[in-house]
Amino acid sequence: MMLPLPPPPLRRRLLAGLALAGLMLCALTACWAMPPPGGDRLPWDPGDYFEGPALQLALASDRRKAEQIRWMIRDKGINPDKLFDKGDMPLVAWPVFNENPEGLRLLLENGADPNARMHQPQRKRGQYRNNAMVLAARSKNPVYLKLLLDHGGDPNTLNSNDESLLYVAYLRGQWQNVQLLVQRGARVNDGLYSTLNDKPGHNTVLNWYASLGNFDKAYWLLQHGADPALKLRASDDPKFADQRERMPILEEIFWLPVKPHMVEWQRKCQMFALARGLKPPPMPEAIKFSRKGLGLPTEEKDIPLPTLEEAKRAQASAPTQSPAPTPTPAR
Repeated sequence: MMLPLPPPPLRRRLLAGLALAGLMLCALTACWAMPPPGGDRLPWDPGDYFEGPALQLALASDRRKAEQIRWMIRDKGINPDKLFDKGDMPLVAWPVFNENPEGLRLLLENGADPNARMHQPQRKRGQYRNNAMVLAARSKNPVYLKLLLDHGGDPNTLNSNDESLLYVAYLRGQWQNVQLLVQRGARVNDGLYSTLNDKPGHNTVLNWYASLGNFDKAYWLLQHGADPALKLRASDDPKFADQRERMPILEEIFWLPVKPHMVEWQRKCQMFALARGLKPPPMPEAIKFSRKGLGLPTEEKDIPLPTLEEAKRAQASAPTQSPAPTPTPAR
């Protein structure tokens, strides 16, 4: 049985109401789908990574909706530190991933923890998954790392491979992030994977740069507490006994062959070491072989080094901190 149609006037009002509702729905949908202010579209769609409240909060951060973020976190009680994407990344890392510093600032100012991360105790290694600090350390834009550190981010965070943020930034070629981490308290003399081995070693951030001949950066690190006299972490096997007293960073500072634009920076590092009572160690065979292949002197006596007096004078007149290293010339 079909119900009779309403009278024409009422039918017209119903149709008009439905049309208005449709327009309002379209408007709301359009607002929800609007790009961030300024028309700049972000690289990634949060719908591919989040769902439920996490998606709503990710969308609000994408659009830099301060009041909506505040309402969701403070009034509605949505805890951003317990929300993760499909790859176990905490929600506070989303604006870093999506290149949105303002969205990150809004989340942090409303209580998001910069150190939030997924814990998976069943894993043998990497129980603590990567987080916003790890993403920021490898970003070419230091604003993310600075924001996170300003809001309590730990500069000594390890990634899921037990590697320090210094190493993460170094691998990505982000020297500005290395500097920021050191200035904010990163342990500059911690060796790579030091948490997995109770023996300290020389494989620190200073070694990573010095071993490549980047002595402008090495000099900056020396001035910020990096130790050039750390010894090689060698096996307890007696056949490696002669290796345990080696100081590879000093070997690099005094003997490593470098490109012309690094010669003066290497000399600064040499004077820094000499002025602190550190003597040139014996040249290792590997460096001797490298120098021979380049047609450079291989006998220590034939390689000019600064004198102790010269080193002391230079250090006495040197500024407390060196200027930022000059960019490497294009090859």
